[in-house]
Amino acid sequence: MDTPFKSGILVPRWAQAIHCMLQKKPEPFANCFRNIQLYEGDFSGALKLIVGRRLMRHANEHQSNSDETYGGRKGRKCHELLAPIVHIGIQQDHEKTNSVTRRGRQRLLR
Repeated sequence: MDTPFKSGILVPRWAQAIHCMLQKKPEPFANCFRNIQLYEGDFSGALKLIVGRRLMRHANEHQSNSDETYGGRKGRKCHELLAPIVHIGIQQDHEKTNSVTRRGRQRLLR
């Protein structure tokens, strides 16, 4: 995917784009629209990877990211942040299930 960018070769379908206007608010005023430009899917994906990596690298070098930023940073994965939270939730669900099961057994034994 990097080959066209490194070699400078223009893929003809990448030279075309669709311009869309999305309405921000229900009123049809000129300042209530957002202009977006849609590219070919593979070109858009490549731009996302290349530009996203450069922006994240720049932000890390200049310490623009806060400590709470996880996704997309080297050594800081989102699932590492969420794993303890999910574990606690599973543990609480397990405890609730066990207490319900114990109550059911107690009723059967009566």
